[in-house]
Amino acid sequence: MIDFWIERIQHLTNVKTNRCIRIPPFCIDYYDLTFVLEGKMVYYINGIQHILKKNDAIFLPAGTLRERDYDDIQVRYVSYNFHFIKGKEIELPLHMRGVVNEEVRNLLTVLPFPCIQNSHYDHEKSAYILNAILCELLNRSREPAANPYVYSALRYIETHINEPLSLKELSIATNLSKEYLAYLFKKETGKTVTSHIIERKMRYAQDLILRGEMSLQDIADYLGYTNYNYFSRVYKTYFQYAPKETVARIHRTH
Repeated sequence: MIDFWIERIQHLTNVKTNRCIRIPPFCIDYYDLTFVLEGKMVYYINGIQHILKKNDAIFLPAGTLRERDYDDIQVRYVSYNFHFIKGKEIELPLHMRGVVNEEVRNLLTVLPFPCIQNSHYDHEKSAYILNAILCELLNRSREPAANPYVYSALRYIETHINEPLSLKELSIATNLSKEYLAYLFKKETGKTVTSHIIERKMRYAQDLILRGEMSLQDIADYLGYTNYNYFSRVYKTYFQYAPKETVARIHRTH
């Protein structure tokens, strides 16, 4: 029996446009699930920049401070603003990269825009489709890697995130050659070992900065970067802004 989570959909946008319209800073009182099918969109979530590229999505809970940049670029996106049934909320990552697989894309394009009219039937159809999309995203977020060696490598990264990590360390931990592990990892995840390690460390670094309990230098040290300048360069390459700018953005939203 599949759980049903949706109480009502407040707004649905399914559109292809030559420019991405700006959304001014606003604290939303609904959930926002937005998918980019073509182009890119730049959001600021609680003051932190997130660049959504093709096949990415964001999942924003009620109470989030949301802002979107104007961009003179062709973009196609689907955005649901909705409310969960009380007590039925689910947890998903805020920024989900590459989640639009064939099944999700088919669900997103079932109903053309504008599809929600005043009839109860239109709302009901949309709610069932959104529920199916959430089921797919939730299953994917819980799904371990099919290959046991890749799963072992992923778990090693998570449990040793505060250590210097490399393909060499992972090959020792999994008892595979570097070349074969690199091949399996890329085949299973679509990413290189190095890019995944950087992504996890930078996401963890951002979370630590948002908590405000550690200095930037301490965060760099904790994540295995003995050279703060190098850590700052890696962070800026990943997020397009430096760690200090993250702190400044947080202060501007309070």
